Amino acid sequence: MRQFLKKLVFLLHAALALNSIVAPETRASHLHGIPAKPMTSKKLDPKYPEQFTVIDIQALDEKDPEAAIKTITCPVPDRTIKCDVLVAGGGMGGVAAAHALTRTLNGETGRRRRPRVCLLEETNWLGGQMTSQAVSAFDENALVETSGASRHYLKLRELIRDYYLDRYSVKEECKGPRFNPGNCWVSRLSFEPKIGLHAIDSMLEQAIRDDKLEIFHRTKVVKVDSQLLKNGKHKIKSLLAANLESGETIEFRPRIVIDATELGDLLPLAQVSYRLGEEGKDATGEPHAAPEPQSEWVQDFIFPFVVEFCPDQNHTIEKPTDYEKLRDQGQFTLLGYKMFETTMKGDRELLPFWTYRRLIDSATFQDLAYQNDIAMINWEANDVSDRNFIDKDPQTMVRYLAEAKQISLGFLYWLQTEAPRDDGGKGYPELKLREDILQSADGLSKYPYIRESRRIIPERLVVENDIGVSFNSGARARFCKDSVGIGHYPIDIHGPQEKGAAQETRPFQIPMGALLPKDAENLLPACKNLGVSHLANGAYRLHPVEWAIGTASGIIAREAVMEGSQPHKYFQDKDRLLSLQKLLVHEGEPIYWFDDVPVDHFAFAQIQLLAATGTMTGDTDSLHFNPDKPISRQMAAKIAARVIDRSRSAGILIKDVDENHPFSAYINSMVGFNIMDLDRDFSFRPAAALTIEELSTMAESRQLRLPSRSLVHIEALSKSELDSNPQALVTRAQFAEWIAAVITYKKKWEKLAKELREGPLAAN
Repeated sequence: MRQFLKKLVFLLHAALALNSIVAPETRASHLHGIPAKPMTSKKLDPKYPEQFTVIDIQALDEKDPEAAIKTITCPVPDRTIKCDVLVAGGGMGGVAAAHALTRTLNGETGRRRRPRVCLLEETNWLGGQMTSQAVSAFDENALVETSGASRHYLKLRELIRDYYLDRYSVKEECKGPRFNPGNCWVSRLSFEPKIGLHAIDSMLEQAIRDDKLEIFHRTKVVKVDSQLLKNGKHKIKSLLAANLESGETIEFRPRIVIDATELGDLLPLAQVSYRLGEEGKDATGEPHAAPEPQSEWVQDFIFPFVVEFCPDQNHTIEKPTDYEKLRDQGQFTLLGYKMFETTMKGDRELLPFWTYRRLIDSATFQDLAYQNDIAMINWEANDVSDRNFIDKDPQTMVRYLAEAKQISLGFLYWLQTEAPRDDGGKGYPELKLREDILQSADGLSKYPYIRESRRIIPERLVVENDIGVSFNSGARARFCKDSVGIGHYPIDIHGPQEKGAAQETRPFQIPMGALLPKDAENLLPACKNLGVSHLANGAYRLHPVEWAIGTASGIIAREAVMEGSQPHKYFQDKDRLLSLQKLLVHEGEPIYWFDDVPVDHFAFAQIQLLAATGTMTGDTDSLHFNPDKPISRQMAAKIAARVIDRSRSAGILIKDVDENHPFSAYINSMVGFNIMDLDRDFSFRPAAALTIEELSTMAESRQLRLPSRSLVHIEALSKSELDSNPQALVTRAQFAEWIAAVITYKKKWEKLAKELREGPLAAN
């Protein structure tokens, strides 16, 4: 009887240990933040080996989907690895996190030890949506080439462009810093996924060589052991991962864990609360949320594919399963677009379907390798709706995934045989499926393009009201004092939605509070699993935003490891939060939106910090900082007065500044401390531009003087500048560079940040 009970317990335990599966009866409760039921809790025992059921999505064959369901048996792990940080998931967020964790930071000295990082990825390609998911036409904002993304994301894009320019013959007139291999109309940079993989490898190469980063391909976490602390948070102690090909099991013992999996797989495994699908109006207060929670309203997923247009050739594939059924249901359509021609739909111009996500424009090249155009097909006709496969049993998961592959192959067959031709007739048999480009058995992406995953219950939830145009009257979205990154994209919802849910947004920030789970101590999200609502996810899920999320989580984890602390400390301790923001901006990571201060601007970091602390912001009705415009004397007085944090009366009547002047107190202090002078007629000239000579006077004052030993070089205060043109006007960028140096020397950043936290953001 005892042996029977042991076997029964074992079988029940194995059933509960399904990888990334939550029992159906618990799904609704997750919407309100109730933790998942424990997946596994006992220690591994050689006498009673545990079994884990996992889905190997990369190996899934649509003709035999259940073969992708694999059982991992583990008496004891084959090996154990200790590391500082484990990054589970090698998509864009995971790669960005690993890169931020292991690169040598700007100004870093040899005394600061870089953490040791392990990066796990269940496919054999890093890169997620830009590589293994085949969406290699970046979904970006209009300012991405300058100020709309991080320095390191721009480096990734540069490496992709350089690969083509260095190895292939590109027409001279097509070269340049904005070179786009595909010249598609949805993106400023489109390319073959495998070239994106090369760029990622280049960025991580040094960390691997330095033995700071170890990458485990085809490896997936199957179990998490976590401890419930007295503060109610779960602390992850270890993770068991399995190689999906060899079956090797590895126990990882990290100090901090970053969940960069495409579906938020670690959340149920670690018993961490999460949301899935639409929360409902009562939970988020969003006007366009569903009246009631809809856990199955998860955004559509898709298996993109890549085709080459080969004139006068026939590359028609075998008719896929259920093709007629899908066609007759109206699955396949060009939505009124033509293949190669521009057309009109009412007063709306429809650009060609073919160039929508074209990856290679053969007209750009003079190279035998690219004699024909190559395009990636990611269209509404191969989107998969009403097939949420998260938190489903393995058989349902693989069935939905197989159906998704059938839909994509069916769309290809329809394009080849029945799509209306621009020149009359039906079908484009010239479309050749390029299995070699995606290096997959069936020519489809190795992994489906995921638009939405499980999402943490955060310290701060981002909702549509925070970012939508109709809720934010200024140029920017709602200001986040705890910003650790930026992004911009419309709320783009694929799948079931309330009318008006899809909407434009203002350029927004990524608050640190959205990266901190309420009930996890040492776990951070790094992609679509951050703390945003279902609607806000529609804007936070794209390439550059995911990169920024991963970078922020990587830097937070790095600092926590180096200080022997936990990520929440940087949210609770505002001085630590400020130090984190300083580190980010000095690394070229924007945390505040400007359209005229690129990441390579000489005063980028200073301007970002001044804006983030409310000390010196830009326009409210535009994204301008106006770095090259002169700064007024009254504005210089206001900023300087806030820095010295002392007031004094001028002692005399200032001719052009009465007590009702909005800058009166600041100007009086500057005159009273002899930091700024009056004219002979006792005028201050508040609106006049500050000159180099006047800035020099301010810089020599006792209250604002930098020590002569200071290593900071301020070009505007150089002797040559002062001697050659003392009446030259000081630009806002020059003033920002100087005052930021003063604030740093005087250790006033914390005070300025405190003023911002405790009061409204003052207009500057």
